[in-house]
Amino acid sequence: KPPPKTLAHGLSVADYRLRYNTKSEATCWEPGGHTCAWVGSVVVDLTPESIRIYVPKEYSPSSCESKQLLLHEMEHERLHRKEIQKTADMMRFALAHSKNLPGPLTPINASTPEEAHARLKLMVDQIVRPIYEDFLRNIKSQQERLDDPEAYRRLGESCSGWKRT
Repeated sequence: KPPPKTLAHGLSVADYRLRYNTKSEATCWEPGGHTCAWVGSVVVDLTPESIRIYVPKEYSPSSCESKQLLLHEMEHERLHRKEIQKTADMMRFALAHSKNLPGPLTPINASTPEEAHARLKLMVDQIVRPIYEDFLRNIKSQQERLDDPEAYRRLGESCSGWKRT
């Protein structure tokens, strides 16, 4: 028996990336001497490389089906952006309240400015990376919830005579 006909689905794809720039401040008391360094600033960029929305070509762009699929996929896009903002806020808070990031009164000692900068970047990464990994896990499950069978049932009822594939 052939499978029942189903709705052709749209698709939204987000290509995530985490980038950040750590600016360190340092003083070197004498050439060849040790370097005292601390985090001057951190700029985190969570802007997705891209968010693309696809609607099946079976539907003309002006059709009810195409418009409804586009609205549904735009819900995914809104969720992407909302969760990215929440993640950025969490990172900002974690960085601002970290007891482990050296400041001007609590610098680290290093042999060279390059070593100091590398160590500071690692300290920032240890704060930022787990939050980003949680974001990736959470966004996947939240996106799946938007695509539950009930959502597709409602979507199929939104246009009379919705074409099935």
